[in-house]
Amino acid sequence: MIDNESTELRVIDGGRTDAWIVEQHKLPFRKGKPKIFRTKKSGAFWSFSMWISEEDKYFTKSLKTDDLNDALDKAEALY
Repeated sequence: MIDNESTELRVIDGGRTDAWIVEQHKLPFRKGKPKIFRTKKSGAFWSFSMWISEEDKYFTKSLKTDDLNDALDKAEALY
């Protein structure tokens, strides 16, 4: 399980280019800069995203949960 205090919380305001992200937590892993986030469209549900350098693209997947701790556990399993 990931320690909640080791994640970085960022709440996005409406004036920025990434305004579609409502809340984001960067995970403490280095490779691929993984993060979980919620968007205006997804509402309360968390998604996972990270850069896959070997494929030169992002991997993004819905975690299908609205609980932060559950989302962090699922993100760690995906990483």
